[in-house]
Amino acid sequence: RRQRQMCIRDSAKIELKVGDKVVFKRRGDIIDGKIIGINSDFVIVEFGKRNKRTELKYDEVTKTE
Repeated sequence: RRQRQMCIRDSAKIELKVGDKVVFKRRGDIIDGKIIGINSDFVIVEFGKRNKRTELKYDEVTKTE
């Protein structure tokens, strides 16, 4: 019987809040945006000149200063 090995990596404890600036990758481009909502599984990010909105998983966004 084969046992599955789990790889646990230490991730940084970064707290995301509404209003934080983030970057994410979309169609090969890096996009700047701002968090406008937080869900248990997703963050809602507003981006672009026309203030488009999208839901992204927490691990798909990187917080910037």
